[in-house]
Amino acid sequence: MKLIRTESFKRDWRRLPRDIKPRARKALHLLVTDIKHPSLGIKKVQGTKTIWEGRVTLRYRFTFEIRKGAFILRRIGSHKTMDIP
Repeated sequence: MKLIRTESFKRDWRRLPRDIKPRARKALHLLVTDIKHPSLGIKKVQGTKTIWEGRVTLRYRFTFEIRKGAFILRRIGSHKTMDIP
């Protein structure tokens, strides 16, 4: 599966703290290679049908959808800064 970054995700990425970016890269790599890895804590976003959430750290999360063999990365950030859905 490939990763497709939305403009919102790209904007969020630029705002991530420098120390979070390597951990986010690792989480996204795990998403592609082992979506069931326990450290990701993948779960469906409550109140949505197609949006999923994964964990970067205890504070940082990313959201995505799965479409046509790709992960559509929607948002990434702390719980306080992310609007979901």
